[in-house]
Amino acid sequence: MSHSFHAFTDEELVQLFLDGEDEYFQPLFERYQHRLYKLAYMMLCDESEAEDAVQDVMLTVFQKLASYKSNASFFTWLYQITLNRCRDRIRRNKWRALLFKRSNGAEDELPEVSASIPQNPTWEALHQSEINRLIEKYMQQLHPDHRQIIILRDIEGFSYEEIAGIMNLTLGAVKSKLFRARSQLRQKLVPYHKELLYD
Repeated sequence: MSHSFHAFTDEELVQLFLDGEDEYFQPLFERYQHRLYKLAYMMLCDESEAEDAVQDVMLTVFQKLASYKSNASFFTWLYQITLNRCRDRIRRNKWRALLFKRSNGAEDELPEVSASIPQNPTWEALHQSEINRLIEKYMQQLHPDHRQIIILRDIEGFSYEEIAGIMNLTLGAVKSKLFRARSQLRQKLVPYHKELLYD
């Protein structure tokens, strides 16, 4: 018998899966798979790492779906798991980079995202694609917590309350971290747009 999965809410699909209907898991996860990949890529700045992170998330969700509490949205719960897996990978990759550096004597280098961007063009001279690459480049240089909070608020549009739940912070801490994160990113972009100093 065919099923119209779109007719079910997230919570209904969760319950059907928990009741033993395994076929409902894949369409439930696929609803958000692309957005989870987008989040993982912005956090990890690497396509294969992002793909692996999403696979980790899928396995974790499959194993821990019974622990999901419907007082938070399913999507918010997924985001929290995805961010945790990304942070795990960032920590693991830092250790790998440190060990590689010690064994080879090589200096760590930040991958260049956009070699095509001129050294100090004016903001108006940049095309939107170059602006996006420039922002992506400097997002990589932010602390993972700061990168994460900018993604959640300014890219994904989560409310302060939702971010507080995802990051396990108070509202005041969310606003403070977001202010610091935006300030750091703005300072990196000042050479390209002096008016950012006064926004």
